[in-house]
Amino acid sequence: MIILILIMNPVTMNLPDIPANILIISDDPEVRRDWAAALEGAGHRVSLVALEGVDVHTVVALDPDLCVVDSRSGDEAVLDCCRKLREATVIPLALFTARADEAYLLAAFAAGLDMVVPYRVSPRLFLTMVNAWLRRARALPAAFAAGLHVGGFTLYLTRRRLETPEGETIKLTGLEARLLYVLMRRPGRPVDAPRLVRWVWGYEAHGDHGALKNLVYRLRRKLEADPGEPRVLVRVEGAGYCFMADVTPPQ
Repeated sequence: MIILILIMNPVTMNLPDIPANILIISDDPEVRRDWAAALEGAGHRVSLVALEGVDVHTVVALDPDLCVVDSRSGDEAVLDCCRKLREATVIPLALFTARADEAYLLAAFAAGLDMVVPYRVSPRLFLTMVNAWLRRARALPAAFAAGLHVGGFTLYLTRRRLETPEGETIKLTGLEARLLYVLMRRPGRPVDAPRLVRWVWGYEAHGDHGALKNLVYRLRRKLEADPGEPRVLVRVEGAGYCFMADVTPPQ
């Protein structure tokens, strides 16, 4: 199952095909073994996690390029796991499931999955699908290569780096980089919370903005001299958040 975070920009470039870090989460040891062998044979690096032992923090620390979830049961616990992964990371998520009923598939996409495959596939076909998903995930706006420049700041989304006007380089997580990209494309203009959640995570928040608040808090700790009195990443009452490019960051 892949989760693809799409940035709307008509000009794109294809990044080079390079070995990827793939995480396979499955309740079937045979599937984990066969799929890992197919991926490793193609040069990819593979991490294996049992479905019943998934820890979101561990997944985030592995920082995979793609996470594949495989489940025979197709129960609600699988979708709960996917929701938690989606809240914590922007990595592409794909789900292979024994369930084929439309209600379950719709619920899976609503949980934040980018691709749902309702049947078993051979290791050869699985590898072909993964490579195709990686090509799509690596199709990024050409502007990313040169960086996004706003008010003395430069954001390198693919490298997850932010350079400040003072020359400091701040390392970002995938979610932090994506949130900054959305806000820096509209400097000084607030973006409401539901739209930010949809653009950063790729799903509808339905009023739950806790993940967004936590992400903003973490970013402010990196960007602001006083996170309690933000001057760069500012909340506008009733309107959302905005990137204040016209202010000079505190020394």
